Amino acid sequence: MSAHELVALEPVQSVRKLVLFFPMPPTWDNPDRSPSHLLSHLFGHEGPGSPFALLQDAGLLSSLSSGDRVSGPDQTLFQIQMSLTEVGEERWKEVAEVIFAYGRMVCKAAEESLAMGDSEQERQNDPLRRIWNEVATLDRMHFHQTSPGQVYSFSSSAAQSVSKHGTTTCLSAGSLLHETPETLPAEELLSFCQKIVPENCFVERNSESAWAEMEQRYGKEDCIGGESGSGDSFVFGKQTEKWYGIDYYVSPIGDEDVKSWETVS
Repeated sequence: MSAHELVALEPVQSVRKLVLFFPMPPTWDNPDRSPSHLLSHLFGHEGPGSPFALLQDAGLLSSLSSGDRVSGPDQTLFQIQMSLTEVGEERWKEVAEVIFAYGRMVCKAAEESLAMGDSEQERQNDPLRRIWNEVATLDRMHFHQTSPGQVYSFSSSAAQSVSKHGTTTCLSAGSLLHETPETLPAEELLSFCQKIVPENCFVERNSESAWAEMEQRYGKEDCIGGESGSGDSFVFGKQTEKWYGIDYYVSPIGDEDVKSWETVS
């Protein structure tokens, strides 16, 4: 699947879900300084000025979460998942606009952080370093106050962590135990947030209205034919998943929508 395409699913329950997916480089080898960890905190924050606060105040969504959907040795798939209200479902493109605008704001903050000098005053005035320190503090608290849990789940997760990080840090990897404001991965964060753009995004809509829109557009027949214009075997329309037999639609996102997401501030 290429960039800025939409997948529509028919829900088995009454839900209105919008998910934006962004392929990213792998962070497998250094979980303590993963830029996606910081991005997850920034996009998932619910305080004043956050995407959640803005969209909830507008009556467009009821929940928002973000983080790695996939984290492997060869890739990271970052997702921003939102539950929409009825109004938000109708205006889902405006919801996406807010997410892309916030991504540009984070990019600007990362650029400013990289441009700062090494003086103590400049470091104290850097909001990203302050936020990174808050994230590290919260993660350390969680690490020290969380019990191992059930033996069955703990043993399997510990075994996986040993294979990834070795025996020395298998239990603490990703807990940011030794991170400080000075270890902010600003360059990596800038690289990642520069990928929060329409050209590097595919969209999932899971709602009854999204399914109805696709049925009206394509009909109910499978694989109606290629519309990508690339000359390859990829086709848009109704598809059937290979292993589980789930039906879904794949549709291109219009150039006008992509252009709007790129420019709205």
